[in-house]
Order: sequence, then C-alpha cells, then structure tokens
Amino acid sequence: MTIQEKASILKVYFLFQDLTDKELEELAKHAEEKIFPAKKVIIQQHQPSSGVYIIYKGLIKSYVIT
Repeated sequence: MTIQEKASILKVYFLFQDLTDKELEELAKHAEEKIFPAKKVIIQQHQPSSGVYIIYKGLIKSYVIT
C-alpha cells in the first residue's frame, strides 16, 4: 500500500480530519499495514500496547472482562 493510499484511509477518520495532506502523509509514512487471521487476539486487557490500531476493513470484536 502506498503512502498516499494510507493517507487517504486516515483522512476518513474523525481523529485525523483536521490534519493537512502533508501531515497525513507524514503520519502514513509510519503506518504499518497488518492483516490478522480470524479469531486472532490482537491485544489483551491490562497489557500495554506498543501502538495504535486503526481498523479500516473487516470486523473486530471487543470484550471487557469484569
């Protein structure tokens, strides 16, 4: 995926809507595309994350253990 394609995906999200095209492209340079298999645990509750996940295609389930 090109930097411009990543930037156009980011532009759709509310969090990034006020960024300029140049800022979006700079952010997109650091974005890494990952494909996860079905039923894969991406992150678990109370464990630190090393990044931010933006789901742009597919479906995700989120559970909170109480």
